[in-house]
Amino acid sequence: MLGGLTADTIELMRKQLFGAGNSPLLRKTGTTTGITTGLGVVWYDLEAALKRLFPAHAPLRNELPRVGLTGVGYGIAANWRALININNTQVFGGVAEGKRGGQIQYQEKDLVATYKGIGLESFVNFEAEYAAQGFDDILDTATTTLLLATMVAEEQMVLYGNTSLALGTTPTPSLSVAGSGAWASGTAFVFCVALTPYGQLLAGGLVAPTTAAITGTVIDQVSRTNADGSSDTINGGHAIVSAQASIAINVQLLTAQVAAINGAAAYAWYTGTTTGAANCKLSAITAIPKAIFTNAGNAGNQAANFTGSGSDRSTNALAFDGLTTQLIAASGWGAGGIYNQMSQLTPASGGAYVSSLAGAALTGSAGVINELDTMLQWMWNAYRLYPDELWVSGYQAAKITNLALASSAPSYRINVQMAPSGPGSLAEAVAGSLVTSYINKFALGGATKLPIRVHPYMPDSWIFANVRTITDKYPIANVTVPNRIKARREYYSVAWPVTTRQRQYGVYVDEVLECYAPFAMGLLTDVG
Repeated sequence: MLGGLTADTIELMRKQLFGAGNSPLLRKTGTTTGITTGLGVVWYDLEAALKRLFPAHAPLRNELPRVGLTGVGYGIAANWRALININNTQVFGGVAEGKRGGQIQYQEKDLVATYKGIGLESFVNFEAEYAAQGFDDILDTATTTLLLATMVAEEQMVLYGNTSLALGTTPTPSLSVAGSGAWASGTAFVFCVALTPYGQLLAGGLVAPTTAAITGTVIDQVSRTNADGSSDTINGGHAIVSAQASIAINVQLLTAQVAAINGAAAYAWYTGTTTGAANCKLSAITAIPKAIFTNAGNAGNQAANFTGSGSDRSTNALAFDGLTTQLIAASGWGAGGIYNQMSQLTPASGGAYVSSLAGAALTGSAGVINELDTMLQWMWNAYRLYPDELWVSGYQAAKITNLALASSAPSYRINVQMAPSGPGSLAEAVAGSLVTSYINKFALGGATKLPIRVHPYMPDSWIFANVRTITDKYPIANVTVPNRIKARREYYSVAWPVTTRQRQYGVYVDEVLECYAPFAMGLLTDVG
């Protein structure tokens, strides 16, 4: 006995301090007068289970119908044929007595969608597995988070995957000067590069015009080393850099603008006071094709002649075309004939409705948003159909709410919740508002309500009108939904054979997005 402690108690304390092993090495050494917490003889209060505090939202992926084998096999692509117009030459329907009517013509379209693989990998080494014992099921954490990461990658591909829509060359900026800025007297030079949504993500997101250092850069290509030692080259999602624009300036603000590019979600701007791409530095990444600069870009930022600036890196061969890409690229669909257009259409029918606001904000009054009404009316006039929901970013959700409720006679009310009587009781009023739906006046049988939904990966300048049902618009469509995922191999996980002292995992799915009616969707871009 020693001070009331048994040898067993001392041994238990030693294990508590030094671990269950026999190592004599202390985790912490120190000298104190008396025993205080500074001596380190304390319990480590670590809550069991690793907290998983991250977003992994995939609303489109989770809501789209999914199918597997629909025939006797898969092949390398899904193929279908669509009858897209009847009586497309407008044969008159009147018949004379005793005679037969005229024969109508049909319009048919062949479509194909190639299967693509989506997958990610991770690993847990043996030491990590040993060390996590008693704290977290680290193998479960590895596989669960890997599954979620793959679903997010699928969600982004469903929304704006791009294998076919090349952005091309960014238009030459148009420049103007006004007001008071910090530009020295001389000439301002500007280049611009359009970015896809994926390009915006790789570049690090949006950056307001600045003369400060910008840590992000436009990425040309990513050389990805895969888990099996192979490699793939992933394009960075940018267009070809524009030609140089220049303008005389004298302590003024510089405004730069380019013509919009369908498929672009952001625009990278390079400015300088000396001619040449090498002398113009990254100054902003904006959601709209317009920016205002007080001075030239920071000398330490990426230059406009970055590697690959003269190449189009907007598409990726390993992706399939997402919903927004397919609607932008839609062409050759029905026009005239059974659609019987009685109104002037701008743009012309044959594709989906895509319109750039060129950086302007939505307009309207008394709860009406003009640009939404224009899109919805066009969709009805062109194809006699209507979307089922609007997807926006959080930024545009706030803008829509502010615009809709800014009427001189707004139609909303405030509820005041009376608290129970008693000392300190106060009435409670909840402030704030959010417009969650919009009335579409252009639908079969009258007005319909369009839910406005916030998407975690929607570009700030886009408003996407999505269609979820088709048989209520075209009753004999022979498809039950306008869009669906067809999986050649549904989600599966692989625990690879152990060849090193680590456990390696992969999560994969092999699929394609079948978009039967891309013309039935709509997109507003470059919305300020």
